Amino acid sequence: YHAISAIPNIFEAGIVQGVGNYIDNATCRLTAIPNDGYQFKNWMLNGVEVSTDATLEFTVTESANYVANFDRIQSQALASGWSWWSSYIELNGIDGLEMLENSLGSSGVRIQGRNGFVDYFEYQGSNYWSGTLNGITNEQMYKIRTNASCNAMMTGDLALAANHPITINSGWNWIGFPVNKNVSIESALGGFTPEADDVIKGRNGYSIYVSYNNYNLWYGSLQTLEPGQGYMYKSNSSVAKTLTYQMGREGDVIANITPENNVFVPNDAEFANNMVVTAVIEGEELRSEDYELAAFVYDECRGSVKLMYVEPMDRYVAFLTVFGDNAENIQFVLTDGYDTRTSVDVLVYTSDAIIGTLTEPVIISFGTLGMNDNELASPHIYPNPSHDLFNVQCENIRKIEVLNIYGQIILSKEFESDSYQIDLSDRAAGAYMLRIYTNKEI
Repeated sequence: YHAISAIPNIFEAGIVQGVGNYIDNATCRLTAIPNDGYQFKNWMLNGVEVSTDATLEFTVTESANYVANFDRIQSQALASGWSWWSSYIELNGIDGLEMLENSLGSSGVRIQGRNGFVDYFEYQGSNYWSGTLNGITNEQMYKIRTNASCNAMMTGDLALAANHPITINSGWNWIGFPVNKNVSIESALGGFTPEADDVIKGRNGYSIYVSYNNYNLWYGSLQTLEPGQGYMYKSNSSVAKTLTYQMGREGDVIANITPENNVFVPNDAEFANNMVVTAVIEGEELRSEDYELAAFVYDECRGSVKLMYVEPMDRYVAFLTVFGDNAENIQFVLTDGYDTRTSVDVLVYTSDAIIGTLTEPVIISFGTLGMNDNELASPHIYPNPSHDLFNVQCENIRKIEVLNIYGQIILSKEFESDSYQIDLSDRAAGAYMLRIYTNKEI
């Protein structure tokens, strides 16, 4: 008898069937079955590849020890539009860019690197990518645009963060996260020394480093770095530093604060870029996480976040990520889920701008109207101006009329509610008057 043994190269990667004792010249059939998150790569015998088929069949003439090699799969779901992406699969020695391009296929539009890009083309029956980006690395993040939901697929060995130190230069850096698990920012950056007011941001949130009254912590809506995501780091240091991610401890992960359950939800995938606004509300001190601050360009929400308590300052702060691409006027809306107010102030959107810090936050004014009794204000219309949709809030509305500048009624609606949405998308641009009938007055 001859002993035939086989093991996976990674214990949790899969199982091997067919091992055992065989008589001389018997046929042995070994089968490698990958677990979720892995795929079979090849069979090795004495350090030499003998097959790339998951089923290996051979005549037994002697005892042998086989190794079934499995690759890790990074499958990152991308929504239609823009995503920030990085890889935790080891890219040294493989053409990661080609693998990424092939996985995106015809759903891909652009892969944007810090210093180059490639675009997808279909021409005369041929499909190809072309541009100035020559490759991708684990240390960098990439902005990917797609025209449909798809998966960015990478296969290979897991990258080790210790093998991929990242140079952090002064100003903005596009950084990858070559780690295959969630790690809190405090743990991931535990071996790195930030400067006061350094910022790390992702697609939907950011945190700012506080060095104040013996506090040296990260505060913001971005609490945890996630595998497959890309990030940007703004360093206030005048010299380059080296970031090597730490793996952290089990149980130290904190959920990121996202806008998905807010009153206002932005379509962030529409935009490649964002800016961050660290703000407090002028007037009465809003000491509750029930308040939500949102950014609007006309009637389109470009970002929203709940207020967060910051212990060093003993106040509630809005860490607001705002999406956009052009120099557009941003107006702010404040709501507690019942009442809504529109800001007096307007900011101009600028990609990668940092507006306010924790020690000097931007102050947003909403007038002097209180919001403590959950009663709706006298007529409140937002956003104003708007391209098409206006939200109207007033207590006990019974009828609404919209009039043009000649006093002609162009819309009339009777109902019983405290809110209504007016759609003027089919009307010419200009000024209109609104007449609101309540159960008490006009």
